[in-house]
Parts: sequence; C-alpha cells; structure tokens
Amino acid sequence: MKKFIHFIFYIIITYIILDVITATLIRTDVLHIPSASTTDSFHRQTVPYAQFAFRQIMTKSSFDKITFFKSDSNTLKVAFFGGSTGQPIDERYFSKVLSKYLDTDVEVVNFSCSAAHHRQHLHMIPELFGTPERQPDIVVFYGGYNELMNPLIYDPRPGYPYNFYYKEQPLYIQALIRYSATFYLLESRTRNITSYNRLADEYQVRSDEWTTNIINKYFETLTLANNFTNTLHSNRYGHTKFIAFYQPYREDLLQKDIQSPDNYLESITSRVKEKIKEYDYIYDVHDAYNDLPDSIWGDDCHVNDWSGANEHIVETMSKIIGEKFKQ
Repeated sequence: MKKFIHFIFYIIITYIILDVITATLIRTDVLHIPSASTTDSFHRQTVPYAQFAFRQIMTKSSFDKITFFKSDSNTLKVAFFGGSTGQPIDERYFSKVLSKYLDTDVEVVNFSCSAAHHRQHLHMIPELFGTPERQPDIVVFYGGYNELMNPLIYDPRPGYPYNFYYKEQPLYIQALIRYSATFYLLESRTRNITSYNRLADEYQVRSDEWTTNIINKYFETLTLANNFTNTLHSNRYGHTKFIAFYQPYREDLLQKDIQSPDNYLESITSRVKEKIKEYDYIYDVHDAYNDLPDSIWGDDCHVNDWSGANEHIVETMSKIIGEKFKQ
C-alpha cells in the first residue's frame, strides 16, 4: 500500500512538472478560451448571449446609469460595432473624419469588443439603447470575419459566439482545459476533450449546406439589425439609420492555417460580395486594403496599428456614410 501511495505521489509530481513545462512552451491563446496561463486586462463577466459584457459593463443596473453619448442634442451620434478589428479604431479620429463628410458635428462611440460578432451586436442594441436619450442617429456594423470565418475554426453553429461550445462543457472539463496546460494542448491539437468534433460532424462543417447557412445567417442578422435599428428614435433623422460594412481580411493566410480546400474561402467571399448587391444598407469594403502594402497585416484579419490602415478604413467608411446620410 505504501509503495502504491508513493507511486501515485510520483505520478502527480511528474504531471505537475510536465504541465508547468508545457505551459511555458506553448501558446495558450490558440482556442481563445480561458486558461490559467493567460491574462486579460478586462474583467469580462459572462452574459447570456454576448459571451462577455462590453466596455467593462458588468450588470444590467450599470447600463441604466450610463449615458454613452456625452455631446449635446445637436451633435450627430454614431454607435460603431465591430470585433477585435474594430477595437483599435479611434473614436475621436472617426468623429473628426465623419464630421467632415457629414458637414456637421459628430460623436462616434466605439462598442467593438474582441471576438464579438454581429449576432451579439444585434442583441446589444436594445440592451444599450433602451431609453430615448441614449439612442444614436446612426448605427454602424463593421465585420464579416468573425461571422463567416470563425465558424470554420471554433463553434460551428451559425450565429453562435465563437467559443460557446466550451461554456456548454461539464465543469470538470472546463476546469481541466482552463487550469492544465497539458489538457489545453491536447484539446487544441485534437478537439477530443470537448464536444467540438461532435458538433463539427453534426453540422457538417464545410459542406455546401453548412456554408450556405453560415452566409444566410450573416445576412439575416444584418437584416434584423436594420429593421430593429429603424424603430429607434433619432433627433436628426426621425428614426435611427443603419449601415453595415463587409470588412477586409486575408483568405489566403487563413487558408494556410486551417488547410481548407483550394479556393474554398475565396468562394465564400465571392458569394457574400455578390449577395451584398441586393441590399442598400450593406457596403463592400473587403478590398479596401488592396492598394496598401502587405506589411500592414499583423495576421489574417488584424492590421498593425502603425500601418495607417485603420485610418484608411475610417476614411473609406466615412465617405460612404457621408454620401448616404448627409442632409
């Protein structure tokens, strides 16, 4: 019995040592789910549909105490929603450029949040703008990557937050992945610890039907956002205006990472770009960076802050918004 206890003790110690070594050697942001070796400067409290609360707003009661727009009623108010590619867009710069194209004072508030997609933004509109004094004149959605590309890598269900499948795991599975670098590594390499592989098989990821559903969900969400936004009150237009932009990203870089069939990602993009033509509130800026050097890219969807690309996309969007909504 004593030898058995010693054996178990040595096994545990060996596992802990190996786990510590593993934690120092691997990237623990591969799955974008919590792990003990990652840090986050934001305290993100889980909320039912939005994964975590925006702008460090933690409770419904705190929503009721906040006035998002600080300017007076004569200033045109714009709410901007994106994912991590929208986060670096500077509110003051966007306000200044948009003021030029709309020929009026503009205040832009950026509600972008890392990994959020438009289905979450849709639900945030009534949450954020439930009272008339907080309702904007224009709502802008900027995205496409999280909605159309993330389901290839993360939660495959159309419209679901990217790591929602992790939140559905038993608590002991969540704990193993969160606190053990070894189990985190196994999950990132195999996806066998969670239910991901079962979901991918069930939804037949990359099949024609699944691809069509992902694309349709993107447009369905933007349609619902447009319809709901038009029910809000605007001091400038009578009712709040809605506009969406299909963002730039690099299919060729992502294709290398996920080893998808040749031209599969490009085919999704082509179908989206063609369908956008059916809508008067969705604009295609996917090719906005084509004339800029490749060095602007940090990865397949994020641009380097120093590159000037964020300023370029602000100028591009502002020009379109000005042409559409200038009075």
